[in-house]
Amino acid sequence: MGRLPHEVKELFREWLRAHVPLKAKHVMGRLKDCRSGKDYDARFGARLSGTGVFADLLNQRFSRAARRLGFRDRPPLDISRFRPPALDGQLDLF
Repeated sequence: MGRLPHEVKELFREWLRAHVPLKAKHVMGRLKDCRSGKDYDARFGARLSGTGVFADLLNQRFSRAARRLGFRDRPPLDISRFRPPALDGQLDLF
């Protein structure tokens, strides 16, 4: 799902109006369809997934494409390899 954080909201709207003026309203409408009528949903877990009929359709399309391309049997993500960066002499702020 697309996200439209507050920092880029107006910039994105201006870009749409300048480059695809006839589709700008439609694009913003679709974004809002996936965000319960808002441009952005800051709730943890909702920011990257979206909700509603259009979000469900996109999820179905992605799932079908992943199966067709053989991505269905991916191993689980091994998070044991992720480590915080070393401080290398840099002190913590707090």
